[in-house]
Amino acid sequence: MVHNHELILEDKVHKLKSHKKAEKAHVDFFQKMRRNGKKVSHAYRLLRDEAGGFPLLGYSERDAYNSVANEVKKTLDGGDANHLMCVLESRCVNEQDFFYISLNWMRMIV
Repeated sequence: MVHNHELILEDKVHKLKSHKKAEKAHVDFFQKMRRNGKKVSHAYRLLRDEAGGFPLLGYSERDAYNSVANEVKKTLDGGDANHLMCVLESRCVNEQDFFYISLNWMRMIV
């Protein structure tokens, strides 16, 4: 195949958008770590170090956060508000670094 541009260097190919997707097993690992009170950044660094560095892992820390966020979006049942409240309350109980205030709780204060 003839290209009309220079090919990207091998040490930079991991930065291409088409190469930046976290594997399902890694996303599951990030979610388990979050449920157990660990940050996604800590889990990412662990996987990155095990793989031998960012280029060998194949995606960035930001990509890891985005993958976890996309999985959470899938669990929201098409925007059902009651389900969203259940998810938020569950996250407050299960995640040390998550916090939210509902309007009902604010009305009780005033």
